Order: sequence, then C-alpha cells, then structure tokens
Amino acid sequence: TIMSHVLVPMIFTSAPSGAEVRDTNGDLLGRTPLHLRVPSGRILQITVRRDGYRPVSLSRKVEGEHAAVSVTMRSAKSGAPESRPQKRSTGYKDDPY
Repeated sequence: TIMSHVLVPMIFTSAPSGAEVRDTNGDLLGRTPLHLRVPSGRILQITVRRDGYRPVSLSRKVEGEHAAVSVTMRSAKSGAPESRPQKRSTGYKDDPY
C-alpha cells in the first residue's frame, strides 16, 4: 500500500465556533466546525481567524486514521495596551500606599 495517498479525515473546532480556517496561501478552507480530508504524512499549516480574536497559527503532521484539532481563541482586546493603564489607574486609587 502507498501511504502517501491515504486521506485522513480531520475535524477542526474552535471556541468560539464560526472561525475561518485558512491555509498558508490565505485561501479559505471553511469555518469551524470544519471537516477536511488531508493526505497522510503531510504537514498541515493553517491559521484560524475570527473577528475580535487573535489569529491562531498552527502546524501539525497529519497521521493516524483520523485527527481532531481544537483551538481556543483569545480575545484581541485582552492584553491590549489600552486596557492596562485603565486597570493600573483604578488599582492605584484603591491602593492605600
């Protein structure tokens, strides 16, 4: 048997769902939850994007009979520079020292 022609069913999920899954060329593969068949042995490189969230890029070797990729997306707002000074100023007012 020639392993390179075996297609592996893959499921891509994200929290929140409805995120775009794009390949390295930026082509849209679909939205999560997404089912794809990918050639076994291939290195799959994708980027998961959703408005209001930071993009997540990952690289995974495709092997086995099936694969599942789950991505937890982080809000683009958390850790943004604008939110830090506000937190510091409120903390400073409450700080007795």
